[in-house]
Amino acid sequence: MENVAKYIIDDEIDKNCGEVESFTITNDELAEWAINKISQERAESQRFINVCETMILSYKEKIEKEKEKLQSKTSYLEGQLQTYFNGVEKKETKTQASYRLPSGTLKVKYKKKIEKDDAKLEHYLDHEFPHYIDIVETKKVCWGEFKKELKFVDGKCIDPYGEVLDFITETTEEEFVVEV
Repeated sequence: MENVAKYIIDDEIDKNCGEVESFTITNDELAEWAINKISQERAESQRFINVCETMILSYKEKIEKEKEKLQSKTSYLEGQLQTYFNGVEKKETKTQASYRLPSGTLKVKYKKKIEKDDAKLEHYLDHEFPHYIDIVETKKVCWGEFKKELKFVDGKCIDPYGEVLDFITETTEEEFVVEV
Protein backbone atom coordinates (compact mmCIF):
# COMPACT_ATOMS: atom_id res chain seq x y z
CA MET A 1 0.00 0.00 0.00
CA GLU A 2 2.86 2.35 0.83
CA ASN A 3 4.40 1.86 -2.67
CA VAL A 4 1.08 2.80 -4.24
CA ALA A 5 0.99 5.90 -2.06
CA LYS A 6 4.52 6.83 -3.19
CA TYR A 7 3.51 6.63 -6.87
CA ILE A 8 0.40 8.70 -6.19
CA ILE A 9 2.54 11.26 -4.37
CA ASP A 10 5.05 11.28 -7.26
CA ASP A 11 2.22 12.06 -9.68
CA GLU A 12 0.82 14.77 -7.41
CA ILE A 13 4.27 16.39 -6.99
CA ASP A 14 4.77 16.41 -10.77
CA LYS A 15 1.30 17.88 -11.37
CA ASN A 16 1.57 20.57 -8.67
CA CYS A 17 5.19 21.68 -9.24
CA GLY A 18 6.53 19.95 -6.13
CA GLU A 19 3.72 20.70 -3.69
CA VAL A 20 1.28 18.18 -2.25
CA GLU A 21 -1.12 19.43 0.38
CA SER A 22 -2.18 16.13 1.95
CA PHE A 23 1.22 14.40 2.17
CA THR A 24 3.00 14.12 5.51
CA ILE A 25 6.15 12.18 6.32
CA THR A 26 5.25 9.94 9.23
CA ASN A 27 7.93 7.23 9.30
CA ASP A 28 11.50 6.39 8.29
CA GLU A 29 10.47 4.75 5.02
CA LEU A 30 8.65 7.86 3.82
CA ALA A 31 11.55 10.05 4.98
CA GLU A 32 13.97 7.81 3.05
CA TRP A 33 11.70 7.96 0.01
CA ALA A 34 11.64 11.79 0.24
CA ILE A 35 15.44 11.96 0.42
CA ASN A 36 15.76 9.67 -2.60
CA LYS A 37 13.16 11.74 -4.47
CA ILE A 38 15.14 14.93 -3.75
CA SER A 39 18.33 13.21 -4.94
CA GLN A 40 16.65 12.07 -8.17
CA GLU A 41 15.21 15.56 -8.86
CA ARG A 42 18.59 17.19 -8.26
CA ALA A 43 20.35 14.69 -10.53
CA GLU A 44 17.80 15.20 -13.32
CA SER A 45 17.97 18.96 -12.97
CA GLN A 46 21.80 18.91 -13.02
CA ARG A 47 21.76 16.68 -16.12
CA PHE A 48 19.48 19.16 -17.86
CA ILE A 49 21.66 22.12 -16.80
CA ASN A 50 24.82 20.35 -18.01
CA VAL A 51 23.26 19.70 -21.42
CA CYS A 52 22.24 23.36 -21.69
CA GLU A 53 25.70 24.60 -20.67
CA THR A 54 27.31 22.31 -23.24
CA MET A 55 24.99 23.69 -25.90
CA ILE A 56 25.81 27.26 -24.82
CA LEU A 57 29.54 26.56 -25.19
CA SER A 58 28.91 25.00 -28.58
CA TYR A 59 26.88 28.03 -29.72
CA LYS A 60 29.51 30.46 -28.39
CA GLU A 61 32.17 28.63 -30.44
CA LYS A 62 29.93 28.81 -33.51
CA ILE A 63 29.37 32.54 -32.91
CA GLU A 64 33.13 33.18 -32.66
CA LYS A 65 33.81 31.19 -35.84
CA GLU A 66 31.09 33.15 -37.66
CA LYS A 67 32.53 36.47 -36.44
CA GLU A 68 35.99 35.44 -37.67
CA LYS A 69 34.52 34.36 -41.01
CA LEU A 70 32.69 37.69 -41.36
CA GLN A 71 35.85 39.63 -40.48
CA SER A 72 37.82 37.62 -43.02
CA LYS A 73 35.24 38.21 -45.76
CA THR A 74 34.73 41.95 -45.15
CA SER A 75 38.05 43.36 -43.92
CA TYR A 76 39.52 43.79 -47.43
CA LEU A 77 36.41 45.63 -48.69
CA GLU A 78 36.30 47.82 -45.57
CA GLY A 79 39.95 48.73 -46.17
CA GLN A 80 39.14 49.69 -49.76
CA LEU A 81 36.18 51.78 -48.56
CA GLN A 82 38.38 53.52 -46.01
CA THR A 83 40.92 54.38 -48.73
CA TYR A 84 38.10 55.73 -50.91
CA PHE A 85 36.67 57.66 -47.93
CA ASN A 86 40.04 59.33 -47.33
CA GLY A 87 39.95 60.74 -50.89
CA VAL A 88 36.44 62.22 -50.97
CA GLU A 89 34.98 65.43 -49.55
CA LYS A 90 33.11 64.49 -46.40
CA LYS A 91 30.90 66.15 -43.79
CA GLU A 92 32.91 66.79 -40.62
CA THR A 93 31.91 67.56 -37.05
CA LYS A 94 33.88 67.57 -33.78
CA THR A 95 33.18 63.89 -33.17
CA GLN A 96 33.12 62.35 -36.65
CA ALA A 97 33.50 62.66 -40.40
CA SER A 98 30.93 61.00 -42.66
CA TYR A 99 30.17 60.35 -46.31
CA ARG A 100 26.67 59.19 -47.30
CA LEU A 101 25.98 56.74 -50.10
CA PRO A 102 22.60 55.30 -51.13
CA SER A 103 23.24 51.96 -49.43
CA GLY A 104 25.07 53.15 -46.33
CA THR A 105 27.34 55.68 -44.68
CA LEU A 106 31.10 55.70 -44.29
CA LYS A 107 32.25 57.26 -41.01
CA VAL A 108 35.34 57.95 -38.99
CA LYS A 109 34.56 58.50 -35.33
CA TYR A 110 36.99 60.57 -33.30
CA LYS A 111 37.59 59.51 -29.72
CA LYS A 112 39.46 61.88 -27.43
CA LYS A 113 41.82 60.28 -24.97
CA ILE A 114 43.49 62.22 -22.19
CA GLU A 115 46.62 60.93 -20.52
CA LYS A 116 47.85 62.44 -17.28
CA ASP A 117 50.51 61.98 -14.64
CA ASP A 118 48.37 61.68 -11.51
CA ALA A 119 51.17 62.53 -9.07
CA LYS A 120 52.12 65.71 -10.93
CA LEU A 121 48.45 66.64 -11.34
CA GLU A 122 47.84 66.26 -7.62
CA HIS A 123 50.93 68.36 -6.80
CA TYR A 124 49.86 71.06 -9.26
CA LEU A 125 46.27 71.21 -8.01
CA ASP A 126 47.41 71.21 -4.41
CA HIS A 127 49.27 74.49 -5.05
CA GLU A 128 47.16 76.18 -7.75
CA PHE A 129 43.58 74.92 -7.35
CA PRO A 130 43.26 73.27 -3.91
CA HIS A 131 39.46 73.23 -4.17
CA TYR A 132 39.83 70.42 -6.73
CA ILE A 133 41.37 68.16 -4.08
CA ASP A 134 39.13 66.04 -1.84
CA ILE A 135 40.64 64.81 1.38
CA VAL A 136 38.78 61.82 2.73
CA GLU A 137 41.42 59.70 4.38
CA THR A 138 43.90 60.58 1.69
CA LYS A 139 43.98 63.29 -0.93
CA LYS A 140 41.84 62.68 -3.99
CA VAL A 141 41.95 64.68 -7.21
CA CYS A 142 38.55 65.88 -8.49
CA TRP A 143 39.58 65.20 -12.08
CA GLY A 144 36.11 65.44 -13.61
CA GLU A 145 35.51 68.92 -12.20
CA PHE A 146 39.01 70.24 -12.96
CA LYS A 147 38.91 68.83 -16.51
CA LYS A 148 35.99 71.18 -17.27
CA GLU A 149 38.31 74.16 -16.64
CA LEU A 150 40.95 72.96 -19.13
CA LYS A 151 41.36 73.71 -22.81
CA PHE A 152 43.22 71.52 -25.28
CA VAL A 153 45.04 72.91 -28.29
CA ASP A 154 46.97 70.57 -30.60
CA GLY A 155 47.03 67.93 -27.86
CA LYS A 156 48.47 70.33 -25.26
CA CYS A 157 46.61 71.09 -22.06
CA ILE A 158 46.09 74.72 -21.02
CA ASP A 159 44.90 75.62 -17.52
CA PRO A 160 42.56 78.55 -16.67
CA TYR A 161 45.60 80.89 -16.27
CA GLY A 162 46.85 80.05 -19.78
CA GLU A 163 49.72 77.89 -18.52
CA VAL A 164 50.61 74.78 -20.54
CA LEU A 165 50.48 71.66 -18.36
CA ASP A 166 53.04 69.23 -19.77
CA PHE A 167 51.81 66.37 -17.58
CA ILE A 168 48.40 66.23 -19.32
CA THR A 169 48.07 65.48 -23.04
CA GLU A 170 45.17 64.77 -25.38
CA THR A 171 45.27 62.36 -28.30
CA THR A 172 42.58 61.49 -30.81
CA GLU A 173 41.87 57.93 -31.83
CA GLU A 174 39.95 57.24 -35.02
CA GLU A 175 37.58 54.36 -35.69
CA PHE A 176 36.41 53.72 -39.25
CA VAL A 177 32.84 52.43 -39.46
CA VAL A 178 30.75 51.25 -42.39
CA GLU A 179 27.05 51.67 -41.53
CA VAL A 180 24.71 49.66 -43.71
